[in-house]
Amino acid sequence: MIRTALVALSLSLFPLSASAQQAPMLTSVSPEMLEGLVARMEGHSVAALGELGTTSVRAVSDSGLNYVLVGTSCDEVGTSCGGLDMKVYFAVESVDYERLNMANLKWSAASTWYDPDAGALGVSTYMILDYGQTVENVEFALKVLLSIAPESFKYVMGQTEQ
Repeated sequence: MIRTALVALSLSLFPLSASAQQAPMLTSVSPEMLEGLVARMEGHSVAALGELGTTSVRAVSDSGLNYVLVGTSCDEVGTSCGGLDMKVYFAVESVDYERLNMANLKWSAASTWYDPDAGALGVSTYMILDYGQTVENVEFALKVLLSIAPESFKYVMGQTEQ
């Protein structure tokens, strides 16, 4: 009873803004939603659909950066997915593993990794949508990834000391 009273008091003292109350929440992504996300990114374009599964998009940023958006934890049809994997790939032959580890410490909002079989350095982030994310939050996470990826790549490859 005391807990209920405290919750009610806190809600009355700190009401949610109108925009927070009305923001639509995404609890899954579809191929159309991923295309829409790319369209929301100024100057970006869809390069391919479905290369990495039914709910996947390969896109190119206005600066020429290639990235993929892949729905994960999907239904049987594969068109409604409860997770979103966002990845940027760079073709490389090898990496300095110490610098790779340091990149993960420097840019912890994303994961930087190396796949020697594919000859790729990747920078990625994953969003769980089970309890909802706003479209704006998903867009912001993608913008963060796209800003971190080139910096992480340059650092891992020894092109910068930052």
